[in-house]
Amino acid sequence: MPTWNLNIVSEFVGNVTDNPIDGFPIQDSNGQFLHSLQFIVNDNRNNGLVSILCPFGWNGQNETLFTGKLPTATEFWEAFKLRFAEWSECFKDQDDVWIEV
Repeated sequence: MPTWNLNIVSEFVGNVTDNPIDGFPIQDSNGQFLHSLQFIVNDNRNNGLVSILCPFGWNGQNETLFTGKLPTATEFWEAFKLRFAEWSECFKDQDDVWIEV
C-alpha cells in the first residue's frame, strides 16, 4: 500500500458474529482463522494506514453475506446491530479507524 502512495485500507469482515474485537486469533466454525479487529487495526496503524472495517457478512457463510440483500430484512439484523455497537464502542476514540455502514 505505501509503495502505491495509498494510506487507507479496506478490511473485509465476512464473519461479524465470530470475529474477535480484541485478543488472540480464533478458528471459526468454518475452519477459518480470524485475527482480532484490534490486531488488524494495530498492524495497519504500524504501517501508517487508516483502516476501514467493512462488515459484509454475519457468520462466514455465503448465504449470510449482505451482497444483494437489504440488511434490515435479514434474520440476523438485530444481533448484527448489537455486535456493530460493540465495534463502535471499541474504536470510538481511534481516529484512524472507520467503520463502513
